[in-house]
Amino acid sequence: MAACLKSFQDELPEGYINKGFLEYLKSEGYKVKEIIGDGNCLFRSIADLIDGDQEKHERYRRLAVQHFNLHQNQFEPFVTTSGCSFEQYVEKMSKNGTWGGHAELEALSVVLKRQFCVINESQEKVIIGLQADKSFKKYIWHMTEPCFIIAV
Repeated sequence: MAACLKSFQDELPEGYINKGFLEYLKSEGYKVKEIIGDGNCLFRSIADLIDGDQEKHERYRRLAVQHFNLHQNQFEPFVTTSGCSFEQYVEKMSKNGTWGGHAELEALSVVLKRQFCVINESQEKVIIGLQADKSFKKYIWHMTEPCFIIAV
C-alpha cells in the first residue's frame, strides 16, 4: 500500500497526534499531510487528494451544495437535526469557512464516483460511498484544527 501524498513535514510537533495513532498510520504506509484549518479543511482535503491543490477547495464545496439541492429528500433528514431547515443548512454550507462532515462526503462520493474512508484515532474506518467505484479509495483522517489528511 503506497501513500500518494508527500508529507507536509517529517515530524509533527510533540502531542499533535496521538503517538499510537501516528505509529499505526506509519506502519500501514500512510503519510500525514497538514491541511489549512480554516473551516474549509474537509473540502481542502478533497481538493488536495484529487487535484493536488487544496486551494481548489471551493469547487468541492459547490459540488456538495449542488448535490444537496438536487437531492433534498435524500439529505434533509440528516442535515436538519441541528434545528435548522434544509434551506438554512444549504445556505450555511455554501459559505466559505463552514465545516463539512459526513453528509458532504456522501454527496461528494456520489458526484465524484469515489469512495472515502474516514479513519479515527481508535483505528476504526468508516467507509463513505458504498455505491461508489470501490477500485478508487481515498483515506482521510479529519481533526478539528489543524486538519490532517491521509491518503493511499
